[in-house]
Amino acid sequence: MTQTTHNVRARPRSISTATTAAIAALVVLTACGKATETTDGESESQYVVNLDELKSRGADDVQIAALTDGTVTFEEYETAFSRYSSCVASAGGAIEGAKLAVQEGVRQFHYTIVSPMTADGLGVDEAADQLVQDCNGRHYESIDIWWQTDNPHAIAYRERRAAALQKPMLDCLTEAGLRMPATSTLDELVSAAINTDSGRDTAIDCMVAIGYETWAG
Repeated sequence: MTQTTHNVRARPRSISTATTAAIAALVVLTACGKATETTDGESESQYVVNLDELKSRGADDVQIAALTDGTVTFEEYETAFSRYSSCVASAGGAIEGAKLAVQEGVRQFHYTIVSPMTADGLGVDEAADQLVQDCNGRHYESIDIWWQTDNPHAIAYRERRAAALQKPMLDCLTEAGLRMPATSTLDELVSAAINTDSGRDTAIDCMVAIGYETWAG
């Protein structure tokens, strides 16, 4: 899932590079999406698009049209990113260093958002920066989420990761004193751990230890 880090001027956008972001993504997708378990133990479809809700939140017609058939092509993903970039530029910001790279089985954009500055150059122009942030939801956000989660390559990657990392995750949690059923899926192990007293830190530690975010697959 997308993670954006803010500072005074630039906001590096790194897809799923922090384990805490992965946990947050898992929680959010469980709450707003439909989870279909695979035999390997991770959810097959993680993001269900509510088109009426997207419209009410200001998603543009191009994004709505791309999501209407329940799938997103690379061309639609690329077009959405291009429209997002143009919108950011029109609002006074910039997207720098955009490149395609494979992460979690999917070829996706990595980039840095540069916020518009005040006239004196001493800080971010908050009003203009809000317009920059609005560009994401209008042109790109939901297509980007679908591309990262329900793209067939993303699903296949999650299935391979679940098969490879379920036992290491179970062993790590057990060693930390968290008893989980041996038949738990990888998603279930993470979700159960973060919902126990002080389990969130243990879940993060174990995910780092087993290479959850860096698993090459």
